[in-house]
Parts: sequence; structure tokens; C-alpha cells
Amino acid sequence: SGRIRGSWIGLERDGRANGNAGAGVLIEAGAGLLVVGAAEAAQLTVGAAGNGAAPIAPLGLAALEPRSGGVHLLRGTLLIDGLPAPAGTVLDLWLDRRSAGSATVGAAGWFEAAAAGPGKRIRFSVDGAALEEQLDFAPEGSSQVLLRARAMSGAAANSGGGNRIAYNAGAALAASGGVSGSVGATLRGNEIWSNGGGWIGRDDEQAAPRIAQLSFARGAASLRGAAPGAATVDLYGARGAAAARYLGSVAVREGAFRFARIDVGELDRFWVVAHDARGAALGASAGWAFAPAPRIAGVSPEAGGYGGGELITISGSRFRVGEGAPRVFVGGAEASVLSADGETIVASAPATEWRGATDVAVLRSDGRVARAAEAYRYDELRRVRLREGWNAVSWLGPPTRITAALAPIAQEALRAYAWDAAEQRWLAFSPDAPAAVNTLRRLETGAILWLLVEGEVVWGQPLGGG
Repeated sequence: SGRIRGSWIGLERDGRANGNAGAGVLIEAGAGLLVVGAAEAAQLTVGAAGNGAAPIAPLGLAALEPRSGGVHLLRGTLLIDGLPAPAGTVLDLWLDRRSAGSATVGAAGWFEAAAAGPGKRIRFSVDGAALEEQLDFAPEGSSQVLLRARAMSGAAANSGGGNRIAYNAGAALAASGGVSGSVGATLRGNEIWSNGGGWIGRDDEQAAPRIAQLSFARGAASLRGAAPGAATVDLYGARGAAAARYLGSVAVREGAFRFARIDVGELDRFWVVAHDARGAALGASAGWAFAPAPRIAGVSPEAGGYGGGELITISGSRFRVGEGAPRVFVGGAEASVLSADGETIVASAPATEWRGATDVAVLRSDGRVARAAEAYRYDELRRVRLREGWNAVSWLGPPTRITAALAPIAQEALRAYAWDAAEQRWLAFSPDAPAAVNTLRRLETGAILWLLVEGEVVWGQPLGGG
């Protein structure tokens, strides 16, 4: 009996291979229960995990206290891993660390809520986890908010004193011939890789746990399987050839286990390790490989008008698997994908009521997600890309004098024409012509121009026309 924690078994301290001729850890007949790694299982719970402490303690407080102050109205979008929260998700509101009500998320992550005062700060939580966003309470006020949450996640790697077990000729953990049924050790919280005999050496491989299904939905992993005779199952994951790390544990019921909606980041290989009621390891499953997660490297341009239509290019890697096309979400609203390959996506930004920075997410056809936080900004400008020469372009800003409208491209704009339907004639403007000669003096919202420009230029038009 005993504990092995924080050790390098088969490795030098600098990470170089050292190795043992046999198993990394060998359990002799008659040995007691040996703890190899972390002793406590980190139970995974369904929910969304934000960053930061819970806004009140306990979060389970449900009763609303009578309020007599004004009401602050809230409208906005809730994102989970960059995607719109599923309809029916409950968003809890807290005012000065007291329950102030809740809202049920509708389509596309949209919600409306009200917090009754008096109070100073409004906070939010999803499934008991606090979100980072906060705002000042204003009686009779209103706010539009973009809230972000992360899918639930397991324990941190090597929580509780795990070991690094690698480059051993035998299994990472094995038993001598006199030990049957289990290896008499708790195997949890370690980093394990490159052992000649696999994870666990044991007599009865038919009773080893088995992963039957693994899938991704909205960026979170779910898996199920069987573990005969086990009481708990631990989940490990790795990225590529890197070490497998401990993610968390669930109870086994009637020989079956299920992990639901776990944030596994960019991990792409998974194993489960079964333990009996004493904590002794019963065996490890075969590995399950999944396509590596997509990754967003950049978004260009970084800003566009809230009216939508801006063509954005998303660069990165692993955007496609098989024939399925990826989907793109900007601030929770789905964008129209015009083209996509493994490294580049071109999409048209959706219209929104939001102003400010927002997230961009790519949902691959197999359910894995890449998210870039605050990678795109919605503002009050419509950006029109003009090519050298003549361009047919609309003016969607408010009624404006032609000189003010063309001021952002005053150096490039050479000539402009607009058709006057009432007078059945062309109106003209040239910055080099005398004012008395120019007949085009004012642009109305919706006007169509023939515009001659020198070089390629982006024309910024203010939005909000009548």
C-alpha cells in the first residue's frame, strides 16, 4: 500500500527517455491498494462553465426578494463556445449578489429579461457558473448585452499529484501473475504515453472498458460505453502523439457509462480507465481517435457595419472533414458561407443589432468548433469596396451633401453621376469642376451612383439612413 505522486516513471526529469525493462509500476501478489496519481475522482457535471467565481453563494437561492425600485430591461445574445446557446437554456440574473430572476433563451441564443432594483451591479450565470460580463444597474434603464459562456470541462491535468509514466517496456501499470481481476491500484491524474504494454496489464482483457460511441455537438464531446464490473470510469484525452491527460470521472450504472457535453479543447484521442468500488484499476479501453479540432488563425477584415453583408475571410486549419461544409457564426448569428476549404472560409457577415466586438466561431460538419473571441467588430459604417474605374454603387447613409459623402475618398473619387427620375436627366459631380457646374449636390438614402475612382479603395458610409 502507499501513494506514488509527482514521479517520473520511465523518464528523466528533463523529459528524456529512461525506461524500465518491464512495467512502469508492478503490483505484487498480496499488495494492498496503491494510489498511483491523484486519489480523488473529479466528477464531471453538466453545465456551462464561465471564468470567475460564482456571483453569489450559494447559487441555489431561488426565492426572489420583494423589490420596490425601478426595472432595468435587458436584451441580448448568449453564446456558448462562440455558438448561440441552445433554445431553452436558462440564464440567471443576480443583482448585488441576490437573485433577480431568470430568462429562457430562445432561437439563435436571443433572450429578454428584467432586473428589478434597487441595486448597483447586475451579474449573470448559466447552470451555476458565473459569466464574466457585468453591468451597472440603472432604474428605468435598458441595455443590450452579449454574454459568453464555455461548455463544461473536467479537472485540470494531473490534479492531485499525478505522475509522468512513459517509455516503459511493459504496461504503465501491471500486476504479477498472482494478482487477478484488477491490478490493486488507483490509476488517476497521470500523464501516460509510449509504454510497450499499453496502459494496464491484466489477465482478463474481455472485462476491459469499451467506448461504444463518441461524438461532438456544438463543440462539446459526448461519449458512452460499457465497463463490466466497474464502479467508476475515468476519461483521459490527448492531442496527437502528446501525453494523455486525466479529464474527469463518472459513475458506472448497470455496466454502462456516459460522459455528456465535455469541453475537450483540441484533444483528438480518448481512453477510459475503469475502477472497482475499492478504487482498484480494472483495465483501460482501446484508444478512440477523432479528427483534430479546427483552428482559427485570423479574421479579415476585423470590422464591418451592423447592417451585415461584409465579406469576411477566416483563415486557419482543419475547417473541413469529408464532404461536409462548415458553418460560420458571428456574434451568435449564422453567416452565409460563400466558399470553404481546409484553410480558408469566405462568408458574408449577418446583420445584427449589436454594436462592438463579438466572437467568430466555425462549426465543422462533425460537430467540432473553433472559436475566436472578439475577432470581429460591428460598427456604424458600411464599407463598400470600389475597383479602379467605374462602379455602380448605392448610398445607404442619411441624406448628405455630396462633398461630405465623398470626403472619405476625396483623393480617389474623380467623378460621380446619378439619375434624376423626376427630371429625366443625369446629375453630375466632379471635385475639379466649379460649384456652379456641378448639378449633383446631395445624396438621398438609397441613391444609385456611377462613381469613377482611381485605384482600389474602401468607401465608408455611415449607416442609419432614413
